[in-house]
Amino acid sequence: SSIWIGYLNSLFYTISSVCIGLFVTMTAAYAMSRKKLPGKKFINLYIILTMFLNGGLIPTFLVMRDIGLYDTRLVLILRGCFGVWNLMLARTYMQTTIPEELYEAAVLDGASHFQYFSKVVMPLSKTITAVLSVYYGVAKWNDYFSGVVFIRNDKLLPLQTVLRRILASLQVNLSEEIVDALA
Repeated sequence: SSIWIGYLNSLFYTISSVCIGLFVTMTAAYAMSRKKLPGKKFINLYIILTMFLNGGLIPTFLVMRDIGLYDTRLVLILRGCFGVWNLMLARTYMQTTIPEELYEAAVLDGASHFQYFSKVVMPLSKTITAVLSVYYGVAKWNDYFSGVVFIRNDKLLPLQTVLRRILASLQVNLSEEIVDALA
């Protein structure tokens, strides 16, 4: 039964994380692809620095615990649902694929940024959306370490962590049998 619970948890975590990740990545990529964004170089530098400088496991654990995400479903959904590399990929796609003239034409027709993003940019970005969905989905589906570190409740564990625990218990039992056989 723990395998089925883990499977359903992994499915829920993956789908939720991919939806949130796509929304955040695509909206941020659209904003970063605009030529007239004030402070664009500073924001870009700040975002890229987060890709290279990481706080580490212990500070991340302490922050998650202090803000109340430890041992909740939300910690597995939000951790890893945004990637700087994916943002740069989407931003570059929007800058090179979607011509600036489309924005000018949409503004002449009375479109706001939100209307332009939802009715022009997103339909033209189906390719990068599919690629990012696969990237986020595979990364979230294969993530077992977050379950090991941030979840204590067995009912919240993803499938990968459940399978890893089963494998670890089999290895312990096998090594005990080998020791007993040698004795």
